[in-house]
Amino acid sequence: MHRMEKHNLEGNENKESGKVMKRDVEDFTDSIADTIYRRMDVYKDELKDRGITDEEKVNQMVQEMKRQAEQEAVLDYLGIEKEDYEQGKEEDSKYLFGFHKQEIQEVSNEVEERLHECGVSKVELEGVRERYQEMIAGAVEEMCESYPELKGYINTITVTKLPDRVYACAGPRMTENGYQTEIQVSQELFSEIGLENRIERMECPNWRGESWLAGKGAEAVIKHEMGHLLHLQLIAKKDGLEIGDKDISKYREVQNKYDRNDIAASICYETMKNQNINPNELARNVSVYGAHDMGECFAEAIAEYETRSNPRPFAVEVHERYERKVKEYDNYTA
Repeated sequence: MHRMEKHNLEGNENKESGKVMKRDVEDFTDSIADTIYRRMDVYKDELKDRGITDEEKVNQMVQEMKRQAEQEAVLDYLGIEKEDYEQGKEEDSKYLFGFHKQEIQEVSNEVEERLHECGVSKVELEGVRERYQEMIAGAVEEMCESYPELKGYINTITVTKLPDRVYACAGPRMTENGYQTEIQVSQELFSEIGLENRIERMECPNWRGESWLAGKGAEAVIKHEMGHLLHLQLIAKKDGLEIGDKDISKYREVQNKYDRNDIAASICYETMKNQNINPNELARNVSVYGAHDMGECFAEAIAEYETRSNPRPFAVEVHERYERKVKEYDNYTA
């Protein structure tokens, strides 16, 4: 499981401006602990049935079983086959707990060209696995096709060292070229194998029918972040801030509204009211993650709408309300 929080993209100011995706291992460690200890008890009984009663020998065998069970649980959580793990240990002494670091990969020329076609002027994805580079390019292309207003509005996509367990983040920046937007992806997580499997586990519903994520697949991470940029673009359009503008006061006003989930909150609350969804039912209608913050709720709904073949009513209505807002602000600024 994971959670999201805001992450500052502005290097020179102590202001929160980005939206980030995190994964949290606390629930994972809690859940496997009970399972493993139950297995230890069963294993002790099995040894007793087999006539093995020497206390020291039993303890040694049980501890070895525990070590193997813990390793299997971690590898399963990370989505890595045990055979790959054993091979990696032989090939690379830096292979730790299933995180197999790949050789640094250059940015594919094809990927770079595809992103440039979408208006992304700066592409820095060195170190990202090739399959994830292609996934990022595909997600951006699909979103720009669904939302033509995004083409040219994503100025930079870069890989960087993000805080622990952060998958990606997106937000505004004020640069020497004026107002820009940026998507950052985790250097650590996007250079490893097993990313898709970890995300897939976050999509599995619990006994209440609540899943941690609303979208489907690793591309939903990127489309979630682009959902944040759709929200940011609405705010900037309403306030008259365009890409390249150097009006600091106007930029800060847009940034503050973005952090407060200005328009996203109204879209989500209106959808909840129209569908008679109580706050404690929101997780079941979008995701556990999206239920804790209206900006994340909006981005989760967009990610679901764009990655699921049959998006749920909440995601569909959020998308429809977004489209109406776009037309409203287009008329407002005309």
